[in-house]
Amino acid sequence: MKNVHLKRLFTVMVALAVVITSMQIVSSAEAPEKGNANGYVEITSKRDEFTRHYLNPDGTVTAVMYGEQIHLSDGDNWVDIDNSLVFDETSGRYENKNNPSERLYENEN
Repeated sequence: MKNVHLKRLFTVMVALAVVITSMQIVSSAEAPEKGNANGYVEITSKRDEFTRHYLNPDGTVTAVMYGEQIHLSDGDNWVDIDNSLVFDETSGRYENKNNPSERLYENEN
């Protein structure tokens, strides 16, 4: 009976090791560019706040994890954060276009 449990545990550990080693995780500094000429294509359905996944030309998937939030949820999808500044005529301030940490900048004119 003890042998059966050890065999099952070993099988699960080997399967987990295979899954983990088949995943390629890189830093954001090594991240492929979206839709670049090398054939990397972002899998947008796998996005979350801090991660992008890319389908590589060889069929493998690369997960790129960032140390800060790079996506916002719009309800159904994760969209890129846009740190562009736009002028809000109502408040007379510049604001981040699409960013979770709203920052307001006074117009000095």
